[in-house]
Amino acid sequence: MPSAFFNPLPGSEKEARHIAELLGKSKQTVLLCGTAATKNAVVHHIERSTVIHLATHAFEEDPFNRTPSTPSVAYNDFSTKGTIVLAKSDEGCSGMLTSLEVQNMMIPAELVVLSCCKTAQGKVTHEGTLGLSQAFISAGSGAVLVTLWSIPDLQTAELMKRFYACYVSSRDAASALQQAMLHMNKLEGV
Repeated sequence: MPSAFFNPLPGSEKEARHIAELLGKSKQTVLLCGTAATKNAVVHHIERSTVIHLATHAFEEDPFNRTPSTPSVAYNDFSTKGTIVLAKSDEGCSGMLTSLEVQNMMIPAELVVLSCCKTAQGKVTHEGTLGLSQAFISAGSGAVLVTLWSIPDLQTAELMKRFYACYVSSRDAASALQQAMLHMNKLEGV
């Protein structure tokens, strides 16, 4: 990730390594962290993966405004919003993976987890919310776990560790998330 522009996420790498260890017991797992998590590497592996976990920064709009975002007044504007921050593949690559790029891929994953801030946001239309979650579903993914708000790095890493511990045994993302959330509530004394 271009560190000059984004705050580091120290919990992300620990989160990813723990999840890779859990999934590695039962699945072919590819771990891409830091500068190894280039856009080209992620795109190469994303179309071949059963479970995809991205722990990085994400934005509803392109943070560098490379593409002009003109407010749409047209009723039929179905442009999708959302950008995932990855490492640059080369000098000509921004490292940004957009929802438009995602929805034009074939991603038959059973589960995609976007462990990033505000990944459930997007453009609200009569068809639903057009953003990163919709892009992954359009690309063929079975389930997508996203967030509506900003998420704290270290607490999210703990939540994801518990989520995957439950998911590996149950293969039920909704139940695993519920169990992980209950665990977090107990830790915080709620």
